Amino acid sequence: MDHRGTTLEEALRKSLGQEHAGRHRRHAMEQGRSVDLEVFPPRPTSHKQISTHVWRVIIEGVIAAFPWPSSKDRILGARYLRGLGGTVTLRSLGLLEQIQREAERQALGRFRNQIWHKARQIGDGRFEDDFRRTYDFGSVLYSIREATLSGRFRGVAEQRPFGRQRVSGRATIEFFDTYRDPLSLEQAAQELMNDRNISFSTFSGEPFDIVDQWTIDIDIDR
Repeated sequence: MDHRGTTLEEALRKSLGQEHAGRHRRHAMEQGRSVDLEVFPPRPTSHKQISTHVWRVIIEGVIAAFPWPSSKDRILGARYLRGLGGTVTLRSLGLLEQIQREAERQALGRFRNQIWHKARQIGDGRFEDDFRRTYDFGSVLYSIREATLSGRFRGVAEQRPFGRQRVSGRATIEFFDTYRDPLSLEQAAQELMNDRNISFSTFSGEPFDIVDQWTIDIDIDR
């Protein structure tokens, strides 16, 4: 409590301009549904819970004051700081189409060539091919940056007249990234705690995965 009789919790809430909703909701992370961030439960009343609540107030302060690159960066950063864990899909973030375009630009043209060359070696018959590599998706969303893209193709090779080669089939493309504080949010929280003369032995968010997958049809005759 400070010299005016205000609790630390109240002082922080006032200075950070935070409003706590007082309820705890589940978030929607399945395909086609928007991200619904959870909020913290009602403020605790026992003395044992005060330090946890102050920690939560600090988190809300960082979420409110941090200079987020975009609203989607804020969604992911808030999820990390609030320790929600779990898995987020590109679809739920509304990023699938942008990631698909960037994947096409960086990787999938090369993958098609790889498949065609393998078909050329085989001549005729069924076969499989795959790839896995890290790519920079920071142009789509700063928080994602480097992520793993992989693909598995199953199809048929067919020799054609005049030295041509055809390959047809379908590839499943998978995107995977783990969000681990790319914006240095823990440092921002620690700096805020230092400004308020609050000490916690540890301060860390909860990493979570960002995933999705899609298929592409491949039919090359050249």
